[in-house]
Amino acid sequence: MTAFAFNIASGLKSAYPDITADEYYKEIETAVKEQFPQKFVNQRREGGAAVEGSSPSKSTSSKKTFDNLPQEAKEAFEEISYYNKKMTKEKYAKAFYETGE
Repeated sequence: MTAFAFNIASGLKSAYPDITADEYYKEIETAVKEQFPQKFVNQRREGGAAVEGSSPSKSTSSKKTFDNLPQEAKEAFEEISYYNKKMTKEKYAKAFYETGE
């Protein structure tokens, strides 16, 4: 590709001595892309959708909400909230998941 680009570049300088730098590089780019289109295809875009791998999928059951706490943790919240009226289910769940307890 490089050799091809150099050949185009030397031909442009000979044929168009007054060509601007922008036009010069644009013409080289166009010629190279036409000659080697397969080198300018975005493989990720052209390929199919990604296939689910071995990583765990995100589901509603893995959300870190009060409803997804273990039963023991919910029972502990009832006891804590009796003494601490400012404790909400959301705050408790956040603290539970942050500490892992």
